Amino acid sequence: MAKSLLEKIEMMKIKFAQAKENQNRQQEHQKFIEQQRILVKQALDKELGRMHDKYKDQTHKASFTSFVSSKPVETHNVYWDMFSFQQQKVSDARQAMKAVLDNGGSLQEAREAYHNAGATKRVQLIEITKDLNIKHGLAYNTVQSTFDKYGKLPRYD
Repeated sequence: MAKSLLEKIEMMKIKFAQAKENQNRQQEHQKFIEQQRILVKQALDKELGRMHDKYKDQTHKASFTSFVSSKPVETHNVYWDMFSFQQQKVSDARQAMKAVLDNGGSLQEAREAYHNAGATKRVQLIEITKDLNIKHGLAYNTVQSTFDKYGKLPRYD
């Protein structure tokens, strides 16, 4: 009986050593995987940086910079605020699309959410333009307040 117990103890020691060895191998494999991920991320960042440098003149911001530079200097801030507004609309639209997809919505529903979040009404554009012109000193609030919400002067026929 004692011999049987000793054999069982030895078997348990062997199994424990094997389990410990397997655990060590798995930990080493995880470390290897993490190192590979770090290397791949560094290579990707390097490649993205190279691509960014190569195509920096073809970005939407570079194109808009070129456009704005052809306008009078006093209007540059208005244009850049409009650009920021547009970028925020695009960001909101992308978030709306992502939210629909993350919640299990269809691609069509995601597209609709994108278009709804990214849409800007004409009235809203008129209001933003008016506010930016006032903000940057290109118009007076007293003059702008005479226009209606559609950007038209009142008619007195």
